[in-house]
Amino acid sequence: MDRIVELEKSSAFHEQQLEDLKEIVSGQQRRIKKLEERVELLTAKVSDESVVIDLEDEEPPPHY
Repeated sequence: MDRIVELEKSSAFHEQQLEDLKEIVSGQQRRIKKLEERVELLTAKVSDESVVIDLEDEEPPPHY
């Protein structure tokens, strides 16, 4: 009988661990999605030609 109780405790502990891990993974997936969206936005901004200046058009710094 003690063995069954110990198995049930172990099973409950593992079920709780599994639920905790699911929550962690779900949170990480949401964060990754947000980061991917930000990377796409930044990539679009950098590839926008109006943001990028040709070196010939750039003035030299005042100490030159």
